[in-house]
Amino acid sequence: MSENNIVNAIIEYLHWRKIFCWRNNNMPVYDPKSGSYRRMPKYAICGVSDITGILPDGRALYIECKVKNKKPTPAQREFMGKVNNNNGLAFMATGIDDVAKELDSILKR
Repeated sequence: MSENNIVNAIIEYLHWRKIFCWRNNNMPVYDPKSGSYRRMPKYAICGVSDITGILPDGRALYIECKVKNKKPTPAQREFMGKVNNNNGLAFMATGIDDVAKELDSILKR
């Protein structure tokens, strides 16, 4: 299963659970004229998770999606740490089971 498939499956699962969320693309755009990637905007943050959302209690939700045995980058780990230290919820998931486990531990069904 590709990372793209994991992201799509998790977003569908979150929508099923009625959690407002969206895919967050955090890559610079390739410019074929210059043959390089455009610079990111001035205040862009490195390591932002693949999925962004808002939990029913109003807290921010960020999910970094990875294929099995792949680790988050240092920037992704730092971003998730900052979110969690500021009362948000950020974690890595390799599939729906990881997300269900995290959400079930903090949300009542």
